[in-house]
Amino acid sequence: MSEEEQTTESSHNSVIASKKRFSLSPIQKRFTIVVGVLLLATSIYAGYSVWQDRGVDAASCVSRRYSFGNQNKCVKYIQQLLNAADIDVSLKVTGTFDKSTKNAVVAFQQGVELTGSGIVDLSTWQQLCAVATASVDELYEPVGCQTFDLDTSAKNTLSTNFNNQDGSSPTQVSNSDWFSIVSMPDTQSEVVRDVKDGVSPRGLVSKDMQWIVNNRNDRNIQAVVAPGDLTHAAAIGTNTSVNTKIRKMWASISKSYKILDDAGVPYSITTGNHDTAAMSLNTKKNSYGARSIEKNKATLYRDTSLFNQTFTLDRAGMMGITLKDTGHAENAYRTFRVKDTDWLILTMEYAPRREVLDWAKAVVSSHATYNVIIATHAYMRSGSTKLITTCDASDCVSAQVVHDELVAGYSNVKMLFSGHTIVESVVEEKMSNGNKVIQYRTTMHACMMDRVCNNPIRVLKIDLVHNNVTSELCTDITATTAKNCKTKVSSGMQFITSNQQATAIAN
Repeated sequence: MSEEEQTTESSHNSVIASKKRFSLSPIQKRFTIVVGVLLLATSIYAGYSVWQDRGVDAASCVSRRYSFGNQNKCVKYIQQLLNAADIDVSLKVTGTFDKSTKNAVVAFQQGVELTGSGIVDLSTWQQLCAVATASVDELYEPVGCQTFDLDTSAKNTLSTNFNNQDGSSPTQVSNSDWFSIVSMPDTQSEVVRDVKDGVSPRGLVSKDMQWIVNNRNDRNIQAVVAPGDLTHAAAIGTNTSVNTKIRKMWASISKSYKILDDAGVPYSITTGNHDTAAMSLNTKKNSYGARSIEKNKATLYRDTSLFNQTFTLDRAGMMGITLKDTGHAENAYRTFRVKDTDWLILTMEYAPRREVLDWAKAVVSSHATYNVIIATHAYMRSGSTKLITTCDASDCVSAQVVHDELVAGYSNVKMLFSGHTIVESVVEEKMSNGNKVIQYRTTMHACMMDRVCNNPIRVLKIDLVHNNVTSELCTDITATTAKNCKTKVSSGMQFITSNQQATAIAN
């Protein structure tokens, strides 16, 4: 909410039998048998648990794409498979898709007569699993291949929509003339109410998520974007009661997003002020009001531990993002293609640092043929469409600077999503370069502003034929229906197409 608020090689070991005979007493024999049985049972259980865990961990890997920059368990499995594939490489199994891993992937692909892209896609997974399975003497398939289906048709195509880009073309996700993106900032008050009422994880935010899953085909939903304040507080201190409430809220929002994970729906999220260690809960009994920690505030805004512990990079919806900072997902981007248009979603932390803004500008500049959508938390002033000109931390740049240098500075920027300050607004602005940018703010804080406690989301239909964007802001969502929707159409957009891309590249 805003500053205005008050409140884990198997090896065959040689067994050397001793020639010496031992003589045991009856008691010793009974004791030995008991211990042996216990050890055997423990080993079987442990072995089964490890096998089971490996299967669970790997279950979703083969349906997704991986490339340079990815960091997660699936990358570890890729590295293990490459080491078993007899291509004369010995990779360190780190879980980071580094240059050595990319080179090994290229070598493997060329060896099995695939295009040496360095990207582990469906066809590469097929060959990796087939070759490695033949190379490894195991009773089960190599890790990463447990759920692999030799049918080349992907069963969860949406989960492969997004992939890291290192110069390769984005993944084609739709040939439709239109698609949708869902923006849902500031879910904090709904999370507070879910935890307080004891209805999590099937509370208000979960209804939003289930609606997205149930309607993604009909509405061609290609992404969910959350510009911060996923939950209400993230400062873990010495107060046990407060810490418990905070952890419950993060568990609640995590379970809600798991609905998207399970369905393979990609999402791009970033931090708001409430997702940093600068925000705690009031110690007043039964109070969920937030308080800002003034001491070391600038430093605490950079402490996003709970955010990154909760939204780890091996979550299905998080797959394929390109990070600015290793292990930190708040500053990241991902790309995808719809028909003849390429898209890039870029997220920026709350109160972005100068280095983050410069990174964002470099990303946008290096993807000049992509239509860019930016998500950042604090942008417009409370109750106004004017931009925030101040900064909450000593090392950050204001929203006005973000606007002037990034939003208005590049003609491929098409939309911006924000939250933070109360009320919603849509600002269409034609920049000096002739480019039109739609800037959306969605901050209803319904549970705090009224007694109804609804759960608003904004659904954007992007029409590539008519060059417009239709916004539906709905304030009452169930698993199947969206009610109380306010519609606004923004026309005259200038989306970059393949023909324009070719022209830009030629120039």
